[in-house]
Amino acid sequence: MCIGPKWIGPYSVVRKIHNRAYELNTQAGNKLHPVFNTGSLKPHNEPTRLSRPNEVVLADGSIGQIVKRLVKKRTHKRRTQFLVEWVGEEKQTWEPVENLSQVPDLIAEFETARLKLCDEVWD
Repeated sequence: MCIGPKWIGPYSVVRKIHNRAYELNTQAGNKLHPVFNTGSLKPHNEPTRLSRPNEVVLADGSIGQIVKRLVKKRTHKRRTQFLVEWVGEEKQTWEPVENLSQVPDLIAEFETARLKLCDEVWD
């Protein structure tokens, strides 16, 4: 059994056939029949800047989010991870240190605060 993607597209509407069917521009070379029942369609909504206001474009061109602070550090399957609190997000996530290459200052700040706390405990 082969399972393909649930949704493909987006495709533009060429014309409305009737209330329950639309002809789509499925592009030349695509083997899809161009007429679809409305039950098989859903509108495509372009993501807007307002839909994810905390996303930023990183130096490498990829999309990222703004880190508010690093909460905890752990080693999981021999990999260092930080519990990250994101700006504008309720949920904190564990991220591998490799994903945090854009915020070396926050990592250094976290490590310094941690060492300072250890010194205070042992003094």
